[in-house]
This record gives sequence, structure tokens and C-alpha cells, in this order.
Amino acid sequence: MTINNGVLAYIKAFRQRADIDSVRNHVLGKYSSSLIRSAKDLLWEGCSEDLGRLKLEKKTRRSSSTRSQELADLDDILEAFDVLDDDNCLPEIVCSAEDLLQMPQLLPLHGIEQVAEEVRSFREVVCSRLDNIDRQLKQFDGAAAPQPNSPPSSGVSSAGIAQMNPPDPLERRCNLILFGVGEEEDLTVVPKVLEAVSGNMVPIKDMFRLGRKTKQVQSTSTPQPSGSSAAVRPRPILIKLNCPWDRRIILAGKKKLSSVEGMEKYFLQPDLSVDERKRRRDAYLARKGGSARSGNND
Repeated sequence: MTINNGVLAYIKAFRQRADIDSVRNHVLGKYSSSLIRSAKDLLWEGCSEDLGRLKLEKKTRRSSSTRSQELADLDDILEAFDVLDDDNCLPEIVCSAEDLLQMPQLLPLHGIEQVAEEVRSFREVVCSRLDNIDRQLKQFDGAAAPQPNSPPSSGVSSAGIAQMNPPDPLERRCNLILFGVGEEEDLTVVPKVLEAVSGNMVPIKDMFRLGRKTKQVQSTSTPQPSGSSAAVRPRPILIKLNCPWDRRIILAGKKKLSSVEGMEKYFLQPDLSVDERKRRRDAYLARKGGSARSGNND
């Protein structure tokens, strides 16, 4: 299936080269609300069967005090792209020569004044965030200090703080989950796993284990007897990449791990929300049930 639309072609190309905020800013700055709404309608019309199977409904958006209508429609398009891409059913999207001439450059040229302004803006953002981090650290230190007549509080790791503040669903498209890495293994194995799958060194923005470490964790090298209280799976590792294109390449080749010596125990999955995991599980069970009924009829 092929969809011909300049806005969708621009969004699809740009989302593989930039972060979410850059995509939002560039698309909203170049295309009108009506063009974005038409692109959304066309995407749902062309992918109605797949989006229905993945239980992603088309929402009628209106402007609100927190988000404009065009931004809401754009976020719906990006979410649909992510869902279709994760299910390997993202259609081919093309554009006409006329659309191509009107399409803004993916990497626009910047003048010296514009570059200087962007540097100043970036510096202001960095300073603001550093101040915010400093305030949070001071609050955390104050909360962690032992109080009179009160039991000492348990420490909270950076991974725990990240889990208490779940990421934007659209930012998950740069994330991966790696399973099977034993607690006794060093996290330096993560870049080696990604290199084995993609064939190249993949830049990693951040990585950490999910969940609280238990006292008894199952070793990946030493089998545990069934029913043993020590048979606890090692915590998975959340991997944050810089580019969604890297994640797509890695997921496309994740089956290579089964043929790499010493890495057969590892496996990779996209970082999905609870609702997305439930949708995938329901779709899998529906397909499995349909296959079973078909076999019985034969």
C-alpha cells in the first residue's frame, strides 16, 4: 500500500533524523492546521484495517488551553507512525514533484545570526535545567536526611526516579528494553549487544536497570532448580538511543542474537507503554485463536 501526501512524507522522513520536539516545531512552522488535519484523515483512511487491528482509534481534536488542535493532530500522526512501525506495517509514503518543491528542507541552512540566537537559546535552556536539577537535588537531600524519632528512609536510585516519571509516549520510540543480562554482568555488555545486531557501534544516550534489586536474583549462567525461591529473573535494562532510526535497525535484526555465541540468552523489545503491551497481547491472542479455529475446521 502506498499513500501519496507531502505532509506525511515530510513527517516520516524527519522523524527518523530528529527528536520529537524538533519534529513538532518544524512541521507546525511549515504546514497549516488544515493540511495537518487532511494528512491525518488520509493516514487513517489508508491504514484503517491495520490501525483498527492495533486498536488505535481516530480522535476528533479541538484546541485546548494546553495544546492546539494542529499539535494534537500531529501527535496523533506520530503515534500512528510509531504503532504501525513497531508492527512492521508502516505503509510506503510518497509525494508528488509539486509537493517536493514546496517541502521545507530537512536540514535548512542557517545564517550566522540564526546560529547565534539558537546557541543563546540553548544556553538559557541548559542553565534553566541545571538550576532545576540543583533545586531537586537539594530537596532530595533534605528529604533523605534522617529526622528525629523517625526510621531512616530507603534510598531512591536514578532508575527509580525515572520510573516514577514515565517518559512521553512519543519519546519511547528511541528506547529499547534488553532482557537476559544477569545481575552479575556489567552494563558494558549492552553496546556489544547492539553492535552485534546492527553491525556498527550505536550511540547510547542512557541506560539503567528497571525495578528494585532483590536479594536473590537468578544467575543467567547457573541454572536454578524449578520452584526455587532464588529463581528470580534479572532486571531488564532500559536503553535510550539518540535516534529512532537506530532503534528501528536494531529491532529489525534482533533475531541475530540467537546465532551469536554467548548472546543467545539476550533478547530485545521496544519500550512500550502498558496499554500498548495489552493491545499487542490481545492482537496476538486473537490471531492465535483464529488460527486454532481454522485448524479445527480443516
